[in-house]
Amino acid sequence: MPGRERVAIDDVGLPKYSVEGLDNRDLFLADSNEILIYFEDANWEEFYLSLLEKLQIHGRVETVFCLGGKGRLIEKIRQAPEDGKRRLFVFDKDFDDLLGCVTDSVEVAYLGRYSIENYFFSTPCAVRFVVSQVKGLRRAAAERCFQDDQIESFLSWYTEVCRYFVVAQKFRLGIESIKVPLCDLANLPSGERKDDWWQNYCARFAERVRLVQPHLQTGNRLERELAKAFDPVKGREGIADGSDYCHLPGKHLLEFLLSRISVFLPKIDLEDIRYRLMMSSIAHLAVTEVDEISRRLRTVLDR
Repeated sequence: MPGRERVAIDDVGLPKYSVEGLDNRDLFLADSNEILIYFEDANWEEFYLSLLEKLQIHGRVETVFCLGGKGRLIEKIRQAPEDGKRRLFVFDKDFDDLLGCVTDSVEVAYLGRYSIENYFFSTPCAVRFVVSQVKGLRRAAAERCFQDDQIESFLSWYTEVCRYFVVAQKFRLGIESIKVPLCDLANLPSGERKDDWWQNYCARFAERVRLVQPHLQTGNRLERELAKAFDPVKGREGIADGSDYCHLPGKHLLEFLLSRISVFLPKIDLEDIRYRLMMSSIAHLAVTEVDEISRRLRTVLDR
């Protein structure tokens, strides 16, 4: 029927909104919120409500609107706000500041890291979570599964790979980048790079450069582009928060930790573990991280 929120019920009895339903929830629930706050991740409303409580955002917010992608948030920005309500759109940073595709709007606040998952890429968070989920597991035993040298090794080669991903997108090489599943890049849970994949990717990358952007073959131009891949474009220097690995895709980072957590919880789906880990870790976010995210959101709301 026209004018009703479109919602289905999934296999376990939970509400599942259609795309149109997600887009229109704010029309039905605007009266219960002083501020309309939008996020990218579909079906993560309770997570973001809990996060907002931690951030102590002022104003009555009884629900948030997770639309399922940055593109849908941009479409919503173009629509007039319901009853003139204040709105806040929270965007993942992604590579936007590096590629010069930042969305400029007085209603937009960017996270200072690639995505919300980056804030939960933490060995202490992973250890705390595993110990809380496995009865009788000693903290020392859990910590051995998250050895710093192995994590640093993973981050070292993955950082190099991400430089290629940025350049591939910047110059429209037409080769896959961040959509590559982590299990294609790495042996999990060890985190070692799959050398066969890397050699194949570099060869295809070089071929696309030759065909699409041959000027990058001049001198050391390509090497310079890779070296400065994480430098923001002019005027966008203040978006990234400067933390370690703020430019690396957070879902991949967290998936690496989850692959190790799953050793202790083999019967639980990784996506379920990701949600449980992030929900339980909100309370343990560092004060500096909470203040930094809160400042970004309040800067928009106080305008």
